[in-house]
This record gives sequence, C-alpha cells and structure tokens, in this order.
Amino acid sequence: MNVEASELLEHYQWASDADITRISVERRSDIADEIADIAILLTYLANDLSFDLEEIVMAKLKKNAEKYPVAKSKGTSRKYDRL
Repeated sequence: MNVEASELLEHYQWASDADITRISVERRSDIADEIADIAILLTYLANDLSFDLEEIVMAKLKKNAEKYPVAKSKGTSRKYDRL
C-alpha cells in the first residue's frame, strides 16, 4: 500500500495549488491508475479482515466531524486537541 501511495504522491510532491488544478489529460490518467491501485489493495485488505469498508468510512467521518467541528476547524490546520 505504501508503494502505491508513494507512486501517487510523486504526481503532487513538488506541485503548487495552481499546478494541481491544471493537470494534463495524460497525468490525470496516470493519477487515476494510482488511485485505482490503492483502492484495489485497500478493498482486498478490508475483505481479508472482514471489514465493511463503507461502514468503517462512515464511522470515521462521524468521528472526524465530532473532533473537527466546522465552526472551530475551518481555515486552520491545528489538531483537534488544539482548536
């Protein structure tokens, strides 16, 4: 999983925000392939561990919403215990 995530990161490692919004068609295809590789491996892992991927993602989003309420966290990169 780390190898695939690193391959995805290579597309963004030195990119500015402006660069990211102007991704070429070829690069979009390459990025899509890397995202697919990560999704495939993650799906296999969730299956092997008998996790319902949708269920655990929704549970984590709920936790994040509680930790990082929009009113306190919007516009800041501070960790939840420092809001």
